Amino acid sequence: MEVGVKVGIISYPMLFQRSGGLQIQIKNTISALRQKGVDASIFDPNIDVANDFDIFHLFSVANGNYKIAEYIDSINKPLVCSPLVPPYWDSFLGIKARLLERIVFPLCKYAIHTEYYQMEYCLKKAKALFALSENEKKSIVRGFCISESKIITVPNGVSDIFFGANDFLFREHYGIAKPYVLQVSSITPHKNPLATAKAARELGLEFVLVGHVSPHDRGYLDKVLDIGNVHYIGPLDNVDPLLSSAYAGAEVFCLPSVAEVSPLVTIEALASGTPVVMTRNNSMDSVSDNEFVFEVNPESIDDIRLAMGRFVGLNVDSHQCACSVKHLKWNNVADLILQVYGKVLS
Repeated sequence: MEVGVKVGIISYPMLFQRSGGLQIQIKNTISALRQKGVDASIFDPNIDVANDFDIFHLFSVANGNYKIAEYIDSINKPLVCSPLVPPYWDSFLGIKARLLERIVFPLCKYAIHTEYYQMEYCLKKAKALFALSENEKKSIVRGFCISESKIITVPNGVSDIFFGANDFLFREHYGIAKPYVLQVSSITPHKNPLATAKAARELGLEFVLVGHVSPHDRGYLDKVLDIGNVHYIGPLDNVDPLLSSAYAGAEVFCLPSVAEVSPLVTIEALASGTPVVMTRNNSMDSVSDNEFVFEVNPESIDDIRLAMGRFVGLNVDSHQCACSVKHLKWNNVADLILQVYGKVLS
C-alpha cells in the first residue's frame, strides 16, 4: 500500500467521552499505522470532508453506526470494519433476529429497524471485516450469514510499555505490600468485580480494582468495597506507568465478566508477566491455548477461586508469560491491517 494513504477512523459520536478497551484499541491502531507512514486519524464529521479520505475504518457495528456506513457507501468510498460482534450470536439467534426485523419494520410503519438490521447493514457494506478472533469470525458467519471470504482475523495488540514492567512503582505509590489480585475494567455488574472480590477474600488476598465507575453504578461499587479487602484505585490511563506496574505486581489478573469479545486487559496482564483468570464467555482465541490463562464460569465464586488458586504461589515464570503474547505487539497487528487496506484499495 502506498505511503500517505489517508485513512479515516470512525465510530459512534460519544466514544471518547469515556475510556475502555475499544478506545485504547483505536488509539493504538492509529499510532501503529502512523508509524508505518499512513495518514490515519479520527474522522470528525464536524470539520473533515469525507471525500478527502481514501478509505474508512469503522469500529463497532452497534450504537447506530449503520448510518455512518450508509453515508460512506453513498459517496462511493471503501469501508472496512472491525465489527466487535459478541460471542452469543449464532445461527439460531440470527434466525430469530431476522424474523423479528421482518415484524418490527412494517409494524413501525417502515421507520425503525432492529439492532440486528443495523449490525447486518455494516457487515454487508464493508469491503473487508477484521474479526478479533476465529470465534468472532464464526459469530459473524453464523449469526449474520456473512461470507467467510471477506473476514480476516486480526487480534488485538499490546503496547511495548507492558513488557518488562515491575511492581515497585505501583506498590510504593499506593502503599500496597500484601499479595493482591488485580482487575482492570469499568465498574459494572457486567464486569463482575464483586465476584473477584469475594474469591480473593476466600484466598486471603487483597483485591486491587482499577477502572471508571459511572454515577449510576456507585451503589454497585459500594457493594464491592463492603467485602473489605478492596483497594479501589480509580481509572488509570493506558500509558500510565502505574498501570503496567500494577499488572506486574499482581499474583493473578481476573476478569470474570458476563461476556467479553477480546479484552485488551488480558493481553496487557500477560505481557506484564501476570497470569490470567477470565470468563469462559469470550471470543478470544489468541490466548486460548496459553498455559498462563484459565477460563471460568463467571457465575461461580468457587470456580473463580479455584482458578485463581492455581496460579497463586506458583512462582509463575513472568518472562515466559510475557513471551507468550510477544507476537501480538501493535507493530505486527498494523502490518496485517495494512495488507487488507492495500487489497481493498487496489
